[in-house]
Amino acid sequence: MNELVTNKTVVSKVLRNSFPNDILTGLATFQRQHRNNPKLMSLGATVSLLALSACGGGSSSPAPAPATQINGDGFKGPLQNAFVFYDADDDGVFDYTDVNGNGVFDQGIDTDFEPFSITDADGGYELDLPAGYDASHPVILMSQDDTQDTFLNIPYEGKMLSSTTSTVTSQLTTLISSGVDEDDLYSILGLNKADLPADFSFADFNPFTLAADAPAALKTAANKTEEVSQQLKTVLQLVQSSATGAGVTADEAFASALKAVVAKLQAGDASILADEAALADIVQAVADDIATSNPTAAAKIAATKSAVAASAKLINDDFADLDLDTIDVDAIAKSSSAVDAVSSSLKTKVETTDAAELEAELENFDDEVIAAKQNSAPTDIVLSQDGSAVTGAVNVAEGSLVVGVLSTTDADANDTHSYSLSGADAAKFEIVNGELRFKEAVDYETATQKEFNVTVRSTDNGGKFVSESFVINVTDVVEAVSLSNTSVDENTMAVGSLSTSGVGAGATVTYSLGGADASAFEIDGDVISFKTAPDYETKSSYEVEVTSTDGASLTATETFTVTINDVNEAPTAVALSSTSVDENIISVGTLSTTDEDAGDSHTYEIGGTDAASFEISGNELSFKTAPDFETKSSYSITITSTDAGGLSSNAEAFTISINDVGTAFLESSLTNTITARTDGLSISGNVVASDTSDASLTYSITSGVGTLGTLSLNADGSYSYVLNANSGAMAGGQDVFAVTVTDGTTPQTENLVITVEATTAAANEVLLLSSDSGAVQTSITAASDAAVAGDMILVGSGSYDEDVTIDVGVTLLGANHGVSAVQYDADGHPIPLFDGDKRTSEAAAETHINGTLTIASSDVVVDGFVLHHADGPLGFAQVEGLDNITLTNNY
Repeated sequence: MNELVTNKTVVSKVLRNSFPNDILTGLATFQRQHRNNPKLMSLGATVSLLALSACGGGSSSPAPAPATQINGDGFKGPLQNAFVFYDADDDGVFDYTDVNGNGVFDQGIDTDFEPFSITDADGGYELDLPAGYDASHPVILMSQDDTQDTFLNIPYEGKMLSSTTSTVTSQLTTLISSGVDEDDLYSILGLNKADLPADFSFADFNPFTLAADAPAALKTAANKTEEVSQQLKTVLQLVQSSATGAGVTADEAFASALKAVVAKLQAGDASILADEAALADIVQAVADDIATSNPTAAAKIAATKSAVAASAKLINDDFADLDLDTIDVDAIAKSSSAVDAVSSSLKTKVETTDAAELEAELENFDDEVIAAKQNSAPTDIVLSQDGSAVTGAVNVAEGSLVVGVLSTTDADANDTHSYSLSGADAAKFEIVNGELRFKEAVDYETATQKEFNVTVRSTDNGGKFVSESFVINVTDVVEAVSLSNTSVDENTMAVGSLSTSGVGAGATVTYSLGGADASAFEIDGDVISFKTAPDYETKSSYEVEVTSTDGASLTATETFTVTINDVNEAPTAVALSSTSVDENIISVGTLSTTDEDAGDSHTYEIGGTDAASFEISGNELSFKTAPDFETKSSYSITITSTDAGGLSSNAEAFTISINDVGTAFLESSLTNTITARTDGLSISGNVVASDTSDASLTYSITSGVGTLGTLSLNADGSYSYVLNANSGAMAGGQDVFAVTVTDGTTPQTENLVITVEATTAAANEVLLLSSDSGAVQTSITAASDAAVAGDMILVGSGSYDEDVTIDVGVTLLGANHGVSAVQYDADGHPIPLFDGDKRTSEAAAETHINGTLTIASSDVVVDGFVLHHADGPLGFAQVEGLDNITLTNNY
């Protein structure tokens, strides 16, 4: 093993089945499909990996000197940091026993692994095969995330194969191992074997180790080797991207692509790698190869042949006639790295587009190729700490999350970049806003791992990338201060215990305070406490800075925020908005509570001597029954407030004073009675009231509307009641009025009941009310000679044995301004009854009688009538012939 590899730390440890370069992973499948091809290497029996011993770049345990040592160079140009291993069981995969089960190869932990090595800057590797190994199996070179083509100074992705007898591993040794006869390579590359040294072999030829004065034939061979290597990588990568995008596995895709390329090369020469028609044939051959097993994928692959062929030609034309002495490295680097960018885009388009639409989708794909060729790949990733770039190993203080800030060097100043991680310890890191960070801080004293290896890839917006591997060392910080508790219930003094990590055994540690709220705290030994118990409502958090100093005067400072927990506290006081109440008033006042917890709700409980006289609704205190000063002038109670958490205040004592207030009193029952026959149409009376404070009284009717009469109430409490005309008062009934008296503070209301007694006339009696006397006359013939217009004759109810004849000139008004005397027939229909010169229309408002009104004696019901004076003294000639007549009044 060469010196560089021997002394080199394996930065990017191998991830089983996770190499990013799936382009060539199908190589092993291709070989297994051609085991019987005599042109392929001889395959021996599979060797048990349990017998592996020290070899190459790694081994499972110390061992004697290797039985076989394989030295070689990997190139396309020289490939640095490529992973090379001896595929002892010919399965195309690096095998090992995953001791810790993490799915990652950990050198020094995992066992039974195949011999491996990491290439140096010149692509050199060394593999040591222990005794018992069959040296006929392939050597496989696989790119890692940080594998670099040091000639073009760009990342390399791929997988190549050689035999143990080869001293190089390249694209050409891959062709030889895949069935191309080495003698055929001369014509494929357009070389004349006779022009080259007799011992020349592509299995040993490295164009990047030629001396400057090498013969022209060797330089021509070097140029053609690099040209074909570049072109072969382009074709295989694009064809495989089309197939994997269509759903074919990487192994199958590469095996089929390689088979198609080999067949085309054997039928012609390397010019087919830049011939659009030949390239289209290769894509179609891949589609045909998998059509039976996966016709859907085959249709998609076939739809890409024009785009793939055109793209491959656009790129491979740039590699034609390469001259390593005069090559424009930057231009070739752009074209070479364009393959990676457009392959990724091609795969995505094939994955997301139906076969029928795929050809149209890729119609302008060559525009992407042209853009990718013009784009410069990023060339470096810089990790900075405190504004300065870090060179060599990166040191990070224990407990820190941030490793450093990432930036990318790119000739295209306007390019944007995205970052991704790989490598043995990638799972322990993350990139946040351009910062490389530990996912979890590492403690130096307890960590089993203090050195970490991670590879960062920066990809520009054109799909080109650069990778950089970093070794990150966690360094010991002398002290770190911690506080056992930073959350304290209010009213609690003790905060917590201080401790310091990273201090040597037996060291004496002292603590001091600083920061905004240092004056609120004190330290006793390693215990920090408040000087005065904190109150959440006053201040809910404190910031204090603690400095730890050990015996060597090494210090560490940490700032802590101590939060105060809001703890439910009992109410401290109860208040009552009023303790003086007028007598006869129910409401006392509003209760309120003093409570440190501003948002608390409260309930109240009454106690004390006179508790039974009170009640509480919500926070309103009231008497159950209105108080009376003369009965009791003060009351003693206590009030207790309880918050929502069930904590109560002390009982608060209150004395409720009753104010003496004058009270107006009405007689409990106010009644009066009116009889029209004896009292006329009105009566009068007085509402009697008194007041304890001799205040002046005010009287009012607060409700009630008379249906039989109208009540008038005077300021002194006197009243009059007058019967209403046409109201049926002659039949009797009651009117009820609510009368209120007040002294200005305490109104009292009682009902005034007016009873109207029925007025029934005796036989042959007509009642006459004269306007001048207001008296009720009992004889129709005794009408007053002094009667004037407006006098009324009231006919009371009763049975009459004689006809009634009224012989005067009068105006007759009916009960409803219609007829006055009505006879009802057998069907209940009314018949107006008039005799003499009069109108008999039922709708007439007035009836003028000039002569005699006769009410026939034939069981007639008279609904009552009123006779008004017309144009002379009211009088009646006679009353005669009353017989079986019922008269009813409408008053």
